[in-house]
Amino acid sequence: MEKEPLTIANILSLEGYLETRKIPKGPWKSGFCSISESSLFIYEDESQEKLLETISITKKTIVRYDNTDSTLFFHIEEVIDSDANGIENQNSEKVQQNSSNNSQKDRDDKKGSSDKKGSSDKKIDNSNKNRYIYGFCAQQVEEARRWVEVIKALTNPPPTLSMNDFRIISVIGRGFFGKVMLVENIHTKEQYAIKSVHKKKLQESGRPRTIICERNIMMLVKNPFIVQLHFAFQTPTKFYLGLEYAPGGELFYHMETIGLIPIDDARLYTAEIAIALEHLHRFGIVYRDLKPENVLLDADGHVKLTDFGLAKDLCDNEEKTTATFCGTNHYLAPEIVKNESYSYEVDWWALGILLCEMLTGLTPFDEENKMKMFDSIANREPVLPSGIDEEAGDLILQILTKDPKGRPGFEEIAAHSFFDCLDWDYVISRRYVPNFVPELKKDKNGKNLYFPPEFTDELPIDSSCEDLPADPLNIEGFSYNAPIVLECIEDDKSIIDSMLLDEYQDFANNDNENY
Repeated sequence: MEKEPLTIANILSLEGYLETRKIPKGPWKSGFCSISESSLFIYEDESQEKLLETISITKKTIVRYDNTDSTLFFHIEEVIDSDANGIENQNSEKVQQNSSNNSQKDRDDKKGSSDKKGSSDKKIDNSNKNRYIYGFCAQQVEEARRWVEVIKALTNPPPTLSMNDFRIISVIGRGFFGKVMLVENIHTKEQYAIKSVHKKKLQESGRPRTIICERNIMMLVKNPFIVQLHFAFQTPTKFYLGLEYAPGGELFYHMETIGLIPIDDARLYTAEIAIALEHLHRFGIVYRDLKPENVLLDADGHVKLTDFGLAKDLCDNEEKTTATFCGTNHYLAPEIVKNESYSYEVDWWALGILLCEMLTGLTPFDEENKMKMFDSIANREPVLPSGIDEEAGDLILQILTKDPKGRPGFEEIAAHSFFDCLDWDYVISRRYVPNFVPELKKDKNGKNLYFPPEFTDELPIDSSCEDLPADPLNIEGFSYNAPIVLECIEDDKSIIDSMLLDEYQDFANNDNENY
């Protein structure tokens, strides 16, 4: 049997219940929607026995948020080509728009079927006989955004970018599968961090899909404290991810060079990381690799989470759990070291470990022997160094609760007295100025001083790779260009910005003086 090719179409899948309707006159009704092989299928229920509608997703497909006060609503415009003789498909349904006569009636019909529904039907041109328009409503903003981004990704034509479009300035990081290079686009002069990954090494380690998962997760999440993916492309031997450049370097490098992090900065970093983690969790993603090496500082000194190679999307898992043993030893939660199923709580555990390390230079379960460390994580209560700030210590001990069911999440962490002096509205808006702001100094050779010399001293080249993977990993649809994908929400930028703030309004607008 021929092996199914690895493509974005068969990896970038999505399914779940949505409220659906045909615009302008169709009633709202619940349907089980599934994206597979560049088509969106609408079934009567999750048994997928009765197919109600098939929407082909092509380059001509348009997906947009509706022009309402809620980003729960979006619509898809499907354009059907005429047949070879220029004769329109006789089964095509002509969808007409009569905004003057029907818009009020449509709103009334919609209100009768569901009080929550909104519509932008009168804004949509349905005059094309070969155009079908479908409305959708999700239960949560994050769910709607996931559908919009996935559909938009499948309509996105691959850009023509290659390494020939960039001047390599220096190497700024390296890992088992490849390296990270600071580059400048020779056309726009914009700087990016390009992560190159060897296909053969991925294949030999049995992890060819991890690069796809990393790409898809970074394509989906948009948060001020998460590194953004700008583009992606591939060659026969490598994958390339074009990332937002954070010139302040790794938090790890600063902890190694300056020592302990001042408590005010540690408090702000922890708050910003907590917001980033909560954002990932709202999208069904567990990060699983929080550590100082994966926390970058941008030009203004704010944090940026990076490296989503170990992140896991739990949306398709009904129990929202996984059991893979992965992560960095010092930051592993008890449920991981005990080989139990786990969920988002492991990220909060790692945040407690990181806060302790920022303030004391030590992790609470530091042992030279790995098995002793795991035993301590699973069975011993944490002992914090003397002299640690009392409120910080109390927060750390609360987070390091062995039982994940009793471990505090974002709301409990944000409400802790350690953050009394922070306004969460200011945090999400990046209005606080950290004590450390990168001066962007360079050494005499023009290299950024906030990256380890072991990397920046390397020859700034994209090393050749002649070893081809055993099976060609030419993944159709891997290429990506962020401006094209985000075109669907540019008109709704104010809505998205306010949505980001609304996620934390319970804290920003709380009457309690703690916020």
